[in-house]
Amino acid sequence: MTAATERVTPATDIATTIATTEAHPTGAVQTAPEATSAPTNQRRTRAMTLAISYILISVLGGAIGQLMLKNGMNKFGVVTLSLDEVPQLLMKLALNPWVVGGLFLYACGTIFWLAGISRVDLSYAYPFASLSYVVMLLVAWQLFDEQITLPRIIGTVVIATGVLIVSRG
Repeated sequence: MTAATERVTPATDIATTIATTEAHPTGAVQTAPEATSAPTNQRRTRAMTLAISYILISVLGGAIGQLMLKNGMNKFGVVTLSLDEVPQLLMKLALNPWVVGGLFLYACGTIFWLAGISRVDLSYAYPFASLSYVVMLLVAWQLFDEQITLPRIIGTVVIATGVLIVSRG
């Protein structure tokens, strides 16, 4: 298993050792050459770095996609859903470049998310998704002149602290 395809779990080191150790016909235990060529910690660090990179790209793609969707909807106006107007609404949304671009970036972010969670536990990856709250708070304030209240700031700081704690463990 290479670093590019390795799923990082606490049992990875043990599984690697077991998978790369084989019994010799005489009963002696031999370690496969690949097990000694690259230290396990380096492989694990590279695999974790790749997984976190995918997850952070996913968060960024999703956040930028959401910002584009919001901008498109600001230009579009208030939407009221009624069954007889849905086809017309979908056509207008499909012709809005901000909405189409936002959906595209959001979909790209989802692909990176899938790559990230294929490498690490979901309970490890998911708190990183909440980093989009931090990005959204700042960008919504700057681009859309949204009001930032003290409870929103405190909540965002708690989220960022939680992500830091999870990333260390």
